[in-house]
Amino acid sequence: MITEMNKAPVSLTFGFELELVVRSETVLAAAKSFSHSKIFLPTADREVYSYFAKLLTEGGCQAEAYLPTSTRSLPDYHKWNFTNNSSIVDDMSSMEGSPSDIHCRVGMELVSPVFRVHDDGWENSTRNALMRLNRTDIRVNLTTGFHVHIGMEGRDFSIEEVKRLAQYVIIFEREPLSLCSAADAIATFDQFIDPK
Repeated sequence: MITEMNKAPVSLTFGFELELVVRSETVLAAAKSFSHSKIFLPTADREVYSYFAKLLTEGGCQAEAYLPTSTRSLPDYHKWNFTNNSSIVDDMSSMEGSPSDIHCRVGMELVSPVFRVHDDGWENSTRNALMRLNRTDIRVNLTTGFHVHIGMEGRDFSIEEVKRLAQYVIIFEREPLSLCSAADAIATFDQFIDPK
């Protein structure tokens, strides 16, 4: 019996969301990029997202600030997106003082493009984007997180594939991904798609 998995090759897709807190120094730099001498609290979020989008775009990664205009609007998943996430609490400590025109943290979510595992360039794009972010004053806290979304182009997962995927998630939860190379991760996912 030929299973749906063996009918045609599929492309595994993935994307990720990285939740961050942008600290005052970078929030002020964003305000200054909009010709403000101080942080203007009502526009700080938008200015920070736009600042980071410009930072990545200048580094060769297409990016934009995504500010939802309705419940049906979606970001452009061909680009890196900077947006808000209401679960991020940006004021977890008093290290920088109370929000003011010189002290303000902004919660921000970086949403990657949808990548295809076998496409060239996704590793370099990710490395480049994260390298540029690391040059700024960003942090994580107890309310931030990292989420990975996995899909298959052209079809849904079968129940058997979902079960195997859950097994791989358990394995990766035990072993930090930093311990395996991208090539090893791809080989693992190839085995998931086409077990021999």
